[in-house]
Amino acid sequence: MFFTASKIFWFVAEPVSLAIFAGILGIFLSFTRFVHAAAGYSWPAQSSRLPFGLLTPIGAVLLRPWRTVSRNRPADMPSPAGIIVLGGAVETAKSEARGQVYWTPRPPG
Repeated sequence: MFFTASKIFWFVAEPVSLAIFAGILGIFLSFTRFVHAAAGYSWPAQSSRLPFGLLTPIGAVLLRPWRTVSRNRPADMPSPAGIIVLGGAVETAKSEARGQVYWTPRPPG
């Protein structure tokens, strides 16, 4: 319950979403008798979308080519003594497509 509520709250409270919602509220208020309030909501919401737009997933899109670069180790390099996994998920389809080693858990028993 808390997880779902936190996701819904952040969807509304995120700066980009908040600016969009304030802009939409300003547009709706402009058709009512609250025209001055509409300007109060619309102008800051529309002008803040540019700096808040920098908080969008644009950075992830720009880093995507760097993540797909596969650097296989040289053949004469010695085998590692161990591997430290810090966390995260392993996407076996991408690892297999890149020719990298991937781990598949064995079923218990």
